[in-house]
Amino acid sequence: MRNEIRITAVACALSLCLLPVHGPRASALESSLGDYEPGEIGSIHFDGLGEISSGLGDYETGEIGSIDSDGLGEISSGLGDYETGEIAGIDAEPLGDIEVDLGEYDVPELTGVDGEIEAFYSELVGYLDHDQLTQLAGLTPIEAADLATLQHDLIGDLTDAFAALGVDVAFNPYTGTARVDASLLYAVDKYEVTEAGKAVLRPLMQAYCSVLAQDKYRDRISAVTVTGHTDSSGSHEYNQTLSERRAQAVYDFCLSEECGVADSAWLAQVLTAEGRSYDELIYGPDGAEDKAASRRVEIGFRIKMGG
Repeated sequence: MRNEIRITAVACALSLCLLPVHGPRASALESSLGDYEPGEIGSIHFDGLGEISSGLGDYETGEIGSIDSDGLGEISSGLGDYETGEIAGIDAEPLGDIEVDLGEYDVPELTGVDGEIEAFYSELVGYLDHDQLTQLAGLTPIEAADLATLQHDLIGDLTDAFAALGVDVAFNPYTGTARVDASLLYAVDKYEVTEAGKAVLRPLMQAYCSVLAQDKYRDRISAVTVTGHTDSSGSHEYNQTLSERRAQAVYDFCLSEECGVADSAWLAQVLTAEGRSYDELIYGPDGAEDKAASRRVEIGFRIKMGG
């Protein structure tokens, strides 16, 4: 048996690689690209626009870059360097009326595991991004079983460590990603971590690293990630800078003596920081952007596929 993950493309029916399309409140998605050379087109961001008119005309299938619009009459375009067939990670809760075709991934069936691990694995694959799913599809059933068992055990140990240190943050029970509201870490439109924010991060990172740096896990961890996110207020450029600075401030604190991580030398080798502006907004049940939830920092980890 093979698991297939499919998300049907509603917003874009192009026979080429796709990047995320964000805009649950747009009534129509059309575009006019003008005299752009055939090549890359990108993520489309719009905030309640009634209509974005457009025709792709005779553009050849290929790569997609970025188009951003913050309620402006014109659409400004920045082109990326994505190779054909590449799909960027998409994370929205829920996506609303826009669904994106992620293709079909030939996820291996597990071998030699019990029902609890199988159920955990089934849920886990739903949270993996394109790169992770592609790597997973290349594993043997035995390698996939090893990965699922390792992740399952690691999540269990993280849960226990969080409880022991009184860590109270949103925590994904499959990926291990911890989500911290920006209001707990920073003042409005600021990026310096407040004293209250340090009090939130300190036990979180101590618990995180007390588990990830254990001998049975540390060599399997490829990265510990700090990712900053904003809401859609303001320009994409402004929010990109803000999200990067916020992530960097958390990164710096995590490696400081003040944070108190026991194995900071190991953490320094794997810790990364990046900002994603408002590229991964969170939406409420009504499809409207949840601005408070969108303003966040996520701390997670990645396991090396295949050992």
